[in-house]
Formats: sequence, C-alpha cells, structure tokens
Amino acid sequence: MTIGLGLFSTLDEASGTGKWIGYQIIVASGTGFIFTVSLPSTLAALPEKMVATATSTFAFVRAFGLVWGATMSSIIFNGQVQENLHHVEDTGLHRFLKDGRAYTFASGASNGQFSIETLAEPSKSQVIELYRKALSVVWLVFVAVTGLGFFVVFVAKHIELRKEQETDFGLDHDASSPSKA
Repeated sequence: MTIGLGLFSTLDEASGTGKWIGYQIIVASGTGFIFTVSLPSTLAALPEKMVATATSTFAFVRAFGLVWGATMSSIIFNGQVQENLHHVEDTGLHRFLKDGRAYTFASGASNGQFSIETLAEPSKSQVIELYRKALSVVWLVFVAVTGLGFFVVFVAKHIELRKEQETDFGLDHDASSPSKA
C-alpha cells in the first residue's frame, strides 16, 4: 500500500492509463491485506465473551478512521491549493479554487459556465499543475502514515489463534441428550 501511494505521487496529466490503473491495483492489494487480517488478529488476544463488543468497536474505529482519512486528505488538498494558488495567473479563477472550492471546480459543477476542460491556455495548464501538486502532497502524507503502520507491524506481539471455542454462549450438551449419538 505504501509503495502504491508513493507511486500515486508521481502521476501527472501525461501519465498513461496503464500507470494509474496499475498503481490502483497495488494500493488495493495492500488495502485488501489489511482489511482481511486485522479483525482476527485483534480478536485473538481476547476472551470469547468480549468478541461481540470488540467486533463492534473495531467496526466503529475502522469507520471513524475512514472518515478521518477522507477529512485529512481534504484538509491537505485544500491547504495546498490555497498555498499554491498564486501560480494561477488568472485572478478571476481564484474565487472558483480557493476556500475549499477546488473539488467542485474540478467537476464543473461550481458555476455551470465552465470547467477545467473549457479553460484557455495558460490557465488550464496552471490549474492542472496546481491540482497535481496538491494531490502529490496528499499521497506523500499517506505514504508516511502507511509507512508508519508498516513498521508498527514488526513490534506487534505474536498470538496464536485459538483452535477450540470456549464460550458461555454455546449450547449445553449432556451425555443423556437424545441428539448425542
């Protein structure tokens, strides 16, 4: 995941379709590994009676993390657009890009009149470069976050997964029960 996010930071307007699709596959593979193993490894250290509570807490924390991930990227992106807006010479465009409006402008829904695709040069190239720089910083911040996560794995305690279920929630079976054969 860290490698894929790092590769995302190299994308620009001239990057081919194969590059951005390939990079997405790399990031998705890393994300898939995290999503599939993190719950069982979390539950392994807990007694059976805490599994339901731990699972719901885990789901909440994961959802909360996803919200923060989206929020962090928005804050970083908007901050970078604000910081580099002076590179766009057409000051009339500034009102469509500043104060968090860059996302809306990219979709063309900001004004109903024009979008990035309809801009004349050099404004079009300047706005695209502004977006490229801002997105590159977003990707690099997430490289740092996922890189930290990668190194935390090496200090994690190894716990064997249970092979027997010891729970108070199961059915009681006694030897005289007709269902026992």
